[in-house]
Amino acid sequence: MTFTKMTGNFQIGGNIAGSDNEIDHCDFGTFYPSGGWPNFRGATIQHGSQFNYIHDNKIHDWQKYDWDPNNQNYDGPVCLEIGEEEGTDPTSYNVIENNLMYHCGHHVFGMAGRYNVFRKNIVHNEDYWVGPAIGTFAPNETTYASRNIYGYRNLNLTSGMSGQVGNHLIEDNRIGPSGISTHSWYADGSDNITDIHQRGGTSFYINSSNNTIRYNALYGSVGKGAYFRAYAPGGQVIHNYLYNNTFYSSVIA
Repeated sequence: MTFTKMTGNFQIGGNIAGSDNEIDHCDFGTFYPSGGWPNFRGATIQHGSQFNYIHDNKIHDWQKYDWDPNNQNYDGPVCLEIGEEEGTDPTSYNVIENNLMYHCGHHVFGMAGRYNVFRKNIVHNEDYWVGPAIGTFAPNETTYASRNIYGYRNLNLTSGMSGQVGNHLIEDNRIGPSGISTHSWYADGSDNITDIHQRGGTSFYINSSNNTIRYNALYGSVGKGAYFRAYAPGGQVIHNYLYNNTFYSSVIA
């Protein structure tokens, strides 16, 4: 099934898998909730969906940093997510190619499942601020985080919670710049943090295994350009191949 020139967002694989779809030349994004908890995923491919081809689209500005009533520095959502972190979702053999993707919360693009391809995309997620200049507070404002509506990671390979996640190909993309999460920058109302390691801002976060990452240009990261780390107990990040990439104008390569 082919979808062309749509707007809004999309979900492939609701309660059951959705396979062999093509989505091209669409504009997804610029959605702002009126309040409450946002949908973490703007667009998604999940629940065992396979052989979908997403190309030549613009995917951007999906919601914005919103307020969790129990955590005023909530840093979601994301523009496009493939698969599920825990590794039980066999979403695979999907190709994401030639898209322009930008302005989300925690990350722009996330990929779990296995054997998916992310190729020739342009991705950026720099901080986007509203309100008064940094260094001054607005009336009734207690943290700078309330003015940051986008910006953090660009790519997130999840999750390292299971050996069933990974085996992806990421090649020939232009990635950057990244931003700084509301969790780590000015979350306490202070602008005196001097250690960049405390600020977040990793552009490409890799916490799955057996991935091939090549021929990408990563630039403008406010933290690490690429970072390998297993964040779940028992998770593994092994047998990844990163070669022939260009890192430049980042705080930490």
